[in-house]
Amino acid sequence: MKTKKLLLIIFFAFVTIIISACKTENLKSNLMFKKLNNNYENTESINEVNEEILPFNYTVTYIGRVSFFNKTVVFNIDTYEKYVDFIQNTFKYDNESFNNQEKSKLDVSEDFFDTYGLILYYQMEPSGSNKVNVKSLTLQKDYSLIINVEHYFPAVGTCDIAEHLYLIEYEKVEQDITTIEISYSNICEAYNQYVLKKGSTLDEVKEFIEQQKDNIITVNLYFQFRIQIKTSLEWQSFEQINYEEIERYGINRLTGNMYVLKYYPGVIIDYCSIDDIDLDLINEIINTDDSITLYFSITYKSKK
Repeated sequence: MKTKKLLLIIFFAFVTIIISACKTENLKSNLMFKKLNNNYENTESINEVNEEILPFNYTVTYIGRVSFFNKTVVFNIDTYEKYVDFIQNTFKYDNESFNNQEKSKLDVSEDFFDTYGLILYYQMEPSGSNKVNVKSLTLQKDYSLIINVEHYFPAVGTCDIAEHLYLIEYEKVEQDITTIEISYSNICEAYNQYVLKKGSTLDEVKEFIEQQKDNIITVNLYFQFRIQIKTSLEWQSFEQINYEEIERYGINRLTGNMYVLKYYPGVIIDYCSIDDIDLDLINEIINTDDSITLYFSITYKSKK
């Protein structure tokens, strides 16, 4: 009797092991996709999940802004059979939004999959001004793959929808990739403006520049002149008067791209580098008299 019980226990243990192994194999064959940071939180420490990072060779190609899906999707194609199925049934190769050059990037032979695999990463953005850049790929110890994406949000964006498709060719490793995750590192443009006139100092501006110097994108100076405006339904040209005021205040001593306004009293100067700005000269100009006001605007990168 004891012998029969012992045999039954061994039998059930063996069956349990077999079932577990089958489930594990099914999990590996059905590639899982997970998007990290659904709330677009910054995750610079994603590689801390696994301290050991495996070597992984790959190339990233931006195929273009094309109509494909209506959500973020990732496909891992590691066999020719999957490739054929994807091209015929999922990709819809005859999609008019793909031109011949874009299609040619997806033309691979059966032999290709002996050594390499393909990953397609597609993302839709609510604004065409948003940028999606694949910065790197990280293969972790458990053969899970992380696509590190830089997500860029400008201070002002358009209202159109943008669709981005990336093709990643990778060299196969010892084991199949178990999961693919996307880690977003968000960079948002922020905007600071300082209103300066006679009696103002640039101390606050200098302090901000010192703190954010490496993150500053552009600087915009708008010098507004206090000029008597005639009451009229017709457009008045201030171009000649603006040139005279530029000369009077010595604004032409400043470097940068200057735009003399035609229908409003003032001049705009744009800078792409903070190093080109002469803050002492600006301070001198705004303290000439009380008929000039400077709107000092700074656009900079801010991680959120």
